[in-house]
Formats: sequence, C-alpha cells, structure tokens
Amino acid sequence: LAGTYGIEPAWCDRRSSHEHKVLNLGLDQNVMVSVALYQMALEVGVEMPEIPAELDLPKSTMVTRFFYVENAPDNPYIPAQEGFVKPYGIRSVLGIGTGFVSNSAYMLIGFMTVNVSEETGAKFAQLAPFVSTLLAIYDEQQIWAG
Repeated sequence: LAGTYGIEPAWCDRRSSHEHKVLNLGLDQNVMVSVALYQMALEVGVEMPEIPAELDLPKSTMVTRFFYVENAPDNPYIPAQEGFVKPYGIRSVLGIGTGFVSNSAYMLIGFMTVNVSEETGAKFAQLAPFVSTLLAIYDEQQIWAG
C-alpha cells in the first residue's frame, strides 16, 4: 500500500492501514483485485486463474484500462460488505492502473458514495495516462523507507 485517504483518520496514513497493506493476488484470495486486474488488462507476473464466465466483464482497451463496478452493495466481487461497503454507503467502485517497463504495476481504486455511470467511469479512466506518467518517474525506486 503506497497511499490511502478517506473519511476516517486512520485511512489518511498508509501506516495505519491494518488490513490492506498488502493484497493477495489470485481469484481465490481477493476477488475484487483479481477482477480489477482482469478488467484493466494488467499482467503482474503471477498466474491468474480464469475469471468465471458468468461475470461477463468488459475488458479495458489499451487506452482506457479501468475497473468499474456500478453497484457495490451486495456485489459478491466487492469485499468487506458488512464492515465497509454498507456502513459507509459505498455505491460504486472505480479504478485505474497500468504496468510499467520493469513489470511492476499500480492500481488506484476509489470507493464512491454516489452511483457512477459507466460513461462517467470511462471519463475518470481518461486520467490513467497522466497518473501513469507521473508514477513512472518512481518506477524501480524505493518510495517508502518503512
């Protein structure tokens, strides 16, 4: 976890994160991350299981690379329903990300308290090239000492 921000004070400091400092990859470990990696067409150097056909997820193009879930409540692919999604009124989830030349990658995920249409999500995804360019400066560099 390189950064975090939210309405709770503990969410505004990455060192305060107790459950999400490192996320396991793989569908059986973290469905949301696996689905996000699939939708963003990110390859992160680990073998990912096949995404179930019943998901019927759109896969991003090389240009968009975004993750989108319109309705987060009761969605089986968004974790922490009882401890996070429902009590904080999370409605939609958006994410962007890409890989770098070094085979590292970034993923930025936002949890929205308003419903976001797919059209608006695609507009949000237009930020990805700019964020990617800024983060590429730090590729293969140590960002945090601890």
